[in-house]
Amino acid sequence: MVYYDIFVFENLYKYKGTSLINPEYKVRAHPYKPCIGNKMNEAQFKKLSISVLIVLLIVLGFIILRPIIISIIIGMIIAYIFYPIYQKILFVVKIRNIAAFILCVLIIALIFLPLWFITPIIVRQTIEFYSFTQKANIVPVMQQIFPTLFSSETFSREFGVAINNLISKFVNLFINSLTSLIVNFPSLMIKIFVVFFVVFFTVRDAHILKDFVRSISPLGKDIEEKLSKNFIGITSGVIYGYIIVGIIQGILTGLGLFVAGVPNSLLWTFIAILFSIIPYVGPFFVWVPSAVYLLVTGNVVAGIGLTLYGALFISWIDNVLRIYFVTRKVKVHAVIVFTGMIGGLLVLGVSGLLIGPLILSYLISMIDLYKIKKLF
Repeated sequence: MVYYDIFVFENLYKYKGTSLINPEYKVRAHPYKPCIGNKMNEAQFKKLSISVLIVLLIVLGFIILRPIIISIIIGMIIAYIFYPIYQKILFVVKIRNIAAFILCVLIIALIFLPLWFITPIIVRQTIEFYSFTQKANIVPVMQQIFPTLFSSETFSREFGVAINNLISKFVNLFINSLTSLIVNFPSLMIKIFVVFFVVFFTVRDAHILKDFVRSISPLGKDIEEKLSKNFIGITSGVIYGYIIVGIIQGILTGLGLFVAGVPNSLLWTFIAILFSIIPYVGPFFVWVPSAVYLLVTGNVVAGIGLTLYGALFISWIDNVLRIYFVTRKVKVHAVIVFTGMIGGLLVLGVSGLLIGPLILSYLISMIDLYKIKKLF
């Protein structure tokens, strides 16, 4: 006799009968056993639902934080820069809340109060420079310096018009940006408050934040320590090696311009700081034209003095400062910093000069770990 097995429910365990298809075939029943796959599918569905919920919450959270995400990042970077000072304050006062509050007051005194008083002066000097360029004729000066190139009257006239238009565009861009800040002043104050809010709690709870990041990290302990070390080194290399050094070099350039008697020296100091931060640019593009201006206008002694100051001191102090600040830190290639600053400036504005190279450097570090198969 040939039996054909069928699976029925447990209450039909003893059922035996003939096949409905062919009465000659005998059928024997087996108890029903639930499929393990059903439980696995249920578990997978729960995991998928939780994953979708987490992704949805992350997206919603990003939408909510998007207006202030740059302020949060800037606050964390400022907290990182001033954290050593916070530790020294904490060593004295012993209370974390008081130490964090004192640090915030110190940052306001060092950064924001000077900007509050300097910004109106820069605006006034920008307007004065614009008025000067509209009245002055730069073509005769260029004809004296490059007589062959400016021998054609048509070329000289077009060059003068192009220079005036270029200066007008830059001045209009600066004035429009300042006007936008004034119009959006309440929003600006909220963002500044967010910056200091983040600074306060980041320095105060730095140890808690570090433990939290490690607890949710999917990486192994060795890879996590290596990645953390690289990120800290990269951050220090970019901030101290380019930002801090650039600010100091720009201020020293402005000091030379002020002593030499260059008009609107505070405006040119601000420009020198921006140029000093960007690799391959530097304050050279500020003090050289200023020295030429002094020589052409008859201030020979001041022009020669500014030339020697820029060539012997400003160019030399750059290397000394980088050696002092970047010792034992991860050296970030200038190309990465330059491209990150330009891209960040175009996407994020002035804050992109700092955030852009950091993001690009972190990406390169992750790719290096992935390349040597240590990331996973």
